[in-house]
Amino acid sequence: MPDTERRFQVLAEQFALLEHNLTVSENAEQRAELLKGMNIVIVIEELDQLILGNQSWLESKLTSIAQ
Repeated sequence: MPDTERRFQVLAEQFALLEHNLTVSENAEQRAELLKGMNIVIVIEELDQLILGNQSWLESKLTSIAQ
C-alpha cells in the first residue's frame, strides 16, 4: 500500500474511533475533549501535508544552513 494511501487510512480510522466515542459519550466534558482531538488530528494532517509539499524547499534550506 502506498505511503499516502496508508496515511489517509490511518486518518480515517482515527476519525472513525473519535466519531464512535463522541456518539456514545454522555458526558459533555468528554465530548468536548473528543472534538478537540478531532481538531488536533486535522491540524497534524495539514502540517504533514505542508511539510511533504515543501520537502525540497526544506532540504535546500537545511543545506544552506549547514554550509
